[in-house]
Amino acid sequence: MVCNHATVKCYHEALALHNKYPQYELHLSYLNHPEVFSPQFSSLLEYVSQKLHYHIPILKGRRLFPKNHPFQTINYCWPPTRLNKLLKTLEPDVIHTFNPYNCFLTAYHQRIDSTPIIHDAEDLATCNINRTNKQLQEERRILQLPDGVVFTSKQEYQTLHQQIQGHIYLFPYVSQSTLPNYQPRKLSVDDGEIHAVYVGSMWKGGYRDFLTYLINLTSFVHVHLYLTNQWGIRFHQAKQEAETKPHFHMEPVIPFNQVIPTLMQYNYGLVPFPPNRKMQYSYGMKTLDYQYAQILPLFRSNSLITNLNNQKPIGYHLKNPQEIINIPKTAEKQLLGNFDHTYHLMETHIHKLHQLYQTVLN
Repeated sequence: MVCNHATVKCYHEALALHNKYPQYELHLSYLNHPEVFSPQFSSLLEYVSQKLHYHIPILKGRRLFPKNHPFQTINYCWPPTRLNKLLKTLEPDVIHTFNPYNCFLTAYHQRIDSTPIIHDAEDLATCNINRTNKQLQEERRILQLPDGVVFTSKQEYQTLHQQIQGHIYLFPYVSQSTLPNYQPRKLSVDDGEIHAVYVGSMWKGGYRDFLTYLINLTSFVHVHLYLTNQWGIRFHQAKQEAETKPHFHMEPVIPFNQVIPTLMQYNYGLVPFPPNRKMQYSYGMKTLDYQYAQILPLFRSNSLITNLNNQKPIGYHLKNPQEIINIPKTAEKQLLGNFDHTYHLMETHIHKLHQLYQTVLN
């Protein structure tokens, strides 16, 4: 598996493959500089960071990883041209790349003997309102190159208006291995106040620019912010706000295997995106993480409360910030009860990826 950054979908797919099909030997290749290696991946390692070296493969042996870690090795490939050397060493049967497209193109041009490549496509240009014709044409050209493509949803695939051979739909579900078997103590038990949480990225411009919205919520509840991007103007502005606003809290990055246990200590999970084109076709994992943490997802936009299983809504539309202190308990209980815990596990759907692997191998 090859990625440019810490791709949460990659992690959950790998866990599910490891759990359901232990015959696979999985290796993670990270096409970036070791100094920017994501803490969400690196914190999974039972290894002293000072002992990491720049050669590849970098780590060998499952003993270096926590129990049930899906990867045999985790490898830095910097510069990305080193991927060729790693592929010669590992001799993989299949290469599985994740967005962005330069990750796929690097593997495509450096693979050995036309090794089959599957690409996990997320954040399609066709789903971005700010796309250009050049981006659309390049995307359509690139998506014809892999031996198989994994799309988040059928709706996302249909936005391409072209035929892609060997494709499947695999939503970014949650692996059963990340679900805790204990109930952490709620923060509200100690202070009697409401605590809401957001986990994900935040940027200036676009649908992820919502710092002002979060600040407005702090007039009524505590807001805890777990940003996966530890840089950028909005990150630094959020840090400054947290220094002066007692109800606004900047929290450290959560390792992938600790996301759901961490979220369980809060009362509500925030989905603060305004109406946007991308979220109509491709849905992030936040709603699932919140539901598995047994906290109600609160949506800023009613149009984003998507029925992931074509059944009943599983989130609450927060019409204005003040409403967060008056959410009916009956509605909260019903919306949490609507969630199908078995259907939304990655293990329930990972057979589709296994079958795609077997198809390109044969």
